Amino acid sequence: MTILSAQVICASPLHIQVEEYLPTDMDFIFEISNENFDKVTLDCQGFINSVGLQGHNGEKEMMVLDIGECEDIHAGIVRGLQNDRPVCLSLDLDYRAYRVSEQECN
Repeated sequence: MTILSAQVICASPLHIQVEEYLPTDMDFIFEISNENFDKVTLDCQGFINSVGLQGHNGEKEMMVLDIGECEDIHAGIVRGLQNDRPVCLSLDLDYRAYRVSEQECN
């Protein structure tokens, strides 16, 4: 018998302040710098588009996106940063919902 265990990073919804939005060596995979996570990745290139989160103690979460959602998140982040505005990415992992807003996360 195999027992699988997963720890949740934190309860939904998550609010991720985009401190930096960095390209990677892949064309459509981006890293979001945020002090509350070791790694936040927006993957619009892989077979499965997603936002991947890794907590400071190695815990991982992933929210699967369709291609339109991934492009929408990317465009919202880029637009906010180009306008020199703060950008907050909110994710509700329970309901698979997201929001990109040009404001500080609460």
